[in-house]
Amino acid sequence: MPEPKGAKGFGPYFITINVGVVTYVFIILSSKISIAFGVDPNTPGREYPGELMLVVFGCAFVLFISLYAFSFKILLWIFKRLRI
Repeated sequence: MPEPKGAKGFGPYFITINVGVVTYVFIILSSKISIAFGVDPNTPGREYPGELMLVVFGCAFVLFISLYAFSFKILLWIFKRLRI
């Protein structure tokens, strides 16, 4: 069965752009989080206490999951509105 033409072919492009934008935002925000905790993102993690690194990675992980979940929820809403 041939793939539908028109707006339906843009779905993968929107998803790829979404992943790129969210990944860029995550990198920027995770470095800001680590700086707020007093961790220099350009030095090795073993120079800091393990508990501090666990908290920083935990915050970054929660940020990662919430950013992707929220962005895909918005993207699915856009797909629904545009009937893509």
